[in-house]
Amino acid sequence: MVKRILLELALFLTPFLIFFIYRSASRELSVRDRWPITMLVIVGTVLAVAALIVTPLLAPSDDGKCFQAARYENGETIPAKRIPCDEVTVPETGTVESPEQQPVAPRDETVR
Repeated sequence: MVKRILLELALFLTPFLIFFIYRSASRELSVRDRWPITMLVIVGTVLAVAALIVTPLLAPSDDGKCFQAARYENGETIPAKRIPCDEVTVPETGTVESPEQQPVAPRDETVR
């Protein structure tokens, strides 16, 4: 999170730094004209907001991956992880549905 905040801050301050370098490299260092603060703030804000939007879009996606929950098998805790969906194992709950289970509500009879 600190890295993200520093990145946003650096992007916001980049126009100010570029303008400062431009001003110090110019021949005339008079203070007659003012800094274009409004424009520098707008450009810095646009850069920072653009980074907030673009960074998640460029992040690698988990397409084709499913979440395998943490489980306890053979005395060991297996941590949660993302794996291909065809390798996911469904834990057994210990309850077995009988094929002749009675409908709970009248609407369940029409579904069959």
